[in-house]
Formats: sequence, structure tokens, C-alpha cells
Amino acid sequence: MPNPVANLSNITAVAAGDKHTVALGDDGRVWAWGYNWKGQLGDGTTTDSLIPVEVSTLVDVVAIAAGSNHSIALKDNGTVWAWGENKSGRLGDGTTTNRPTPIQVSELFDVIAIAAGKSHTIALRADGTVWAWGNNGDGRLGNGESGSYEKTPVQVSGLGNIVAIAAGGSSTFALKDDGSVWAWGNNDDRQLGDCTTTGRTTPVQVTGPYCAGALDLLPQSLVYVLDVSKYGSGSGVVTSNPAGIDCGSDCSATNAYATLITLTADAGAGSAFTGWSGACNGTGECRIVMDANKSVAAAFY
Repeated sequence: MPNPVANLSNITAVAAGDKHTVALGDDGRVWAWGYNWKGQLGDGTTTDSLIPVEVSTLVDVVAIAAGSNHSIALKDNGTVWAWGENKSGRLGDGTTTNRPTPIQVSELFDVIAIAAGKSHTIALRADGTVWAWGNNGDGRLGNGESGSYEKTPVQVSGLGNIVAIAAGGSSTFALKDDGSVWAWGNNDDRQLGDCTTTGRTTPVQVTGPYCAGALDLLPQSLVYVLDVSKYGSGSGVVTSNPAGIDCGSDCSATNAYATLITLTADAGAGSAFTGWSGACNGTGECRIVMDANKSVAAAFY
């Protein structure tokens, strides 16, 4: 049965690496224990520890994360600090030198959340942008490249309005303020949720709980129809993400329960899109969660 960790109390958060563990106290100090061959305990040594040791020179911490052999901390002033293994630049200090004590991640400020993969690290800034550094195998940094590495933070391409982040071993995830989820990196086991096994070097939207081609396997109570129509004296086209709607004229598509559909209206030459009616309103993108049969109309004049 579980035993309490020795000499540790008033803990508010924990994170686990491959063979080490990190804990955050309510006083903003950080403690670590376990394997330390790359300095991932942050106590200035490479000596393993069976009990928690305090991470050196680190105070005012509000969040922690752990990769395979590196550790990350976010301070209350929005700066990020890292220690441990620095292969592929995962500590973000512009070098590949292992660090047994915390060092500040370069050129990164106003951070509100952090996450660590096996050998890459990500940060969410207060402006809703996401930044990443370290190993970029499989495109896990999301900057449109793959197979290289970055020793300082790079911005994830085409991603804004983010409110939360997470990292897998070689893939990365972000939650937008509209409730949609975006993913990039390794996709060998469909972990990106886009109904493919294609790795992605930039973010793609997670499509929903079911993939195309599986609808005929679902009970009818979990399958819903989205009807799209157009009206007005102008011309235009309505398309969807995920694909299924591509309306030069009225059309419909069948979707699984809880699928998030994003509709975009593009006016034809000499016409203007003036708004949605039905399941959406306004003139921006139309986002619909398929929890019932729904219909929407686009006006072009």
C-alpha cells in the first residue's frame, strides 16, 4: 500500500519524470528525489537521493513539470527555469549543457503554464501563444519543421487563444478558449485524434470521438445530421472542418455524437456574407457540437 514520502509536507503539486519526482510546496520551494545522473534533482549534484532534497536557489514557484530526465519550474513572475539533462536543448538556455541547478529559459516571459514531454518542453504565455523547445523529432515543437532541435523557445505556428497545454512523450496538445483541442507531433498510434496516423509539424484540430468510416458501426442514437442551406441574392460557399460540408448549394452531412464542426462561409465575387441563422449567429466561424440533429443557414447578398 502507498507510503507517505519522507520529510515532505504542505505539497500543492507533483510531477514525475522517467525515474525522478518533483514536488512543489505551498511556500513556493521545490523538492525532488530519485535518479539524478543528469542533475534532474536540481540540488547541485548528480547523486541519487532516496528522500526529497531541495532544488537549489529556487523560490516563488507556482507550477512544475518533469520530462524524462529534466525538470521545469514556473515562477510567479512569469519566468521559466529548467535543470537536468539538456540533450537537444530541452532546458531552453541556448546550450546543450546539462544543468544540476536551475537556469532560466532564454527569451521567455509572461508565462502562465508549462508542460514537459520526454525530451521537449512547452510554455503558454499570457497572450495565448504557445512556445516550445528541445527535441523536434516528429514535429513535436509545432513550428513546421521536424527532425531537428531548438535550444531556445520557438513559437508554435498558427496557434492563438490557448488556455491550457499538455505534452506526451513525442506529441503536444493545446486547448483553445472556444473548447476545441489542437495537437501536433508523433501520430503513429493516432494520438493526435485527427483520424489519421500522419505525424504533424503544425497543429491540427482533434476531430471528435469518432472517425469517418465508423459511423455505420454506431447506434443511430449516436449519429446526427447537420443540414446547411443558403439564401439571399448573392453567391458563396460553405465548407467545414472536419471535411464533410462543401456547399455550393444546400447540403448535409452525418456526424457522430459530440463531434465539433466548424463552418466557414466564403462569399463569391461581387457578393458578401451577411451572417448565420439557425444553430449559429453572427458573421464569424460557426462552431457546432453535434449532440442533436441541427441546421444552419448562411446569407449571401
